[in-house]
Amino acid sequence: MTVKWWKSKELTYSDFNQDSLKNMNCQHKGLSDVAKCDEYWKGLQADTTSIYTPNDFKVGEGTQKLMHYTFVFQIFVFMQLFNIINSRKIFEGEKNVFEGFMRNNLFLAVVIVAFAIQIIMVQSFGRASKTAPMDIAQIGICLAFGSGELIWGFILKHIPKKYFQCYSFDESVKEDDDAG
Repeated sequence: MTVKWWKSKELTYSDFNQDSLKNMNCQHKGLSDVAKCDEYWKGLQADTTSIYTPNDFKVGEGTQKLMHYTFVFQIFVFMQLFNIINSRKIFEGEKNVFEGFMRNNLFLAVVIVAFAIQIIMVQSFGRASKTAPMDIAQIGICLAFGSGELIWGFILKHIPKKYFQCYSFDESVKEDDDAG
């Protein structure tokens, strides 16, 4: 279904779920306070021509679904970036992933450039990446979730190897038995 198809239906505000429409209008106006939202909605109902409906969205404008997908995408990429930091130390006994962190300029450059490209892509090239721009607080939330990879990596590095005995970490080539 295309935007053109939806526009051809000529839906009015009464055709939509009123609670969802109220929430969408308050969000579009930037109102998070319930009392202010209720007051704003009562004013809009007096003049129904000002009610913002899904028909009024421009193509590529940030909807809740688009913001949800943007959060998932941004968090996933940040998790990957933090996992890159975790992968600096992979041997037994190496627990501090930040040891010598500032001495590896190439590594720092790669992580910083990847982070910058991700932010620029989401903020400026939303139509191409099918994302909506995020404010600083939203980016901070994504960073917080993504940094959970550091905590997860720390926990995994402190689990004794004996709990992973069902997996073989022996990388030597096994010879076939020719008993025949």
